[in-house]
Amino acid sequence: MSDTTSAAFAQAAASEKLSLLLAKVSSEALVSQNRDVFFNNALRELGQCLEAGRVYLFRKSNGLWHNTYEWCAEGVAPQSSALQNIPPEEVGWFVSALEQGRPLCIEDVRRVPHDRTRELLLLQGIRSLLAVPLRHDGALDGFFGVDICNRHVSWTESMINMAVAVANVLCGADLNFRQRAGLAASWPIFWMPLWSPSISPTWILTRCFSATRP
Repeated sequence: MSDTTSAAFAQAAASEKLSLLLAKVSSEALVSQNRDVFFNNALRELGQCLEAGRVYLFRKSNGLWHNTYEWCAEGVAPQSSALQNIPPEEVGWFVSALEQGRPLCIEDVRRVPHDRTRELLLLQGIRSLLAVPLRHDGALDGFFGVDICNRHVSWTESMINMAVAVANVLCGADLNFRQRAGLAASWPIFWMPLWSPSISPTWILTRCFSATRP
């Protein structure tokens, strides 16, 4: 079996594994009685499946950014406590990239062109990063993120689709909890349009600062 064939089988197996996990998480969201327990468990399972160092959700509230949920792999330092009540100017470059409505794919954090953003990501031990914007009424309202801390990753279309699928499942769960709590009418609701290959994600490559990959 060639290396290419082996890689294809491995990718297919990973996709099937994630699909089964997403179905499981979706089902659990319908019956779980504790929102925090659900999201913490879901991020743990998803992070392990994605072989991530850190997975998390951010939300914007009253003009400030908050890391609402986070899971970290063994040996990876948590960041959530230090990522609360963040003013928009602290994350301006990152947010501007996500406001384009496309996944942000950073293959090598050292190549991020914005000095402050690059410094903050490196301090967190991040080597590669993928973030999916979460929108409400057309405006950026949060994001789902995947940090890779032990290697650099060349993000593939399959990986991006997986991350978008995860974001959609988590958004659906968020809406379900709010509806059951009677908050759906008064609280912002996450909405994330499915990404497709016809909409190019925003890229930071290992080789250049190109805004998008062809």
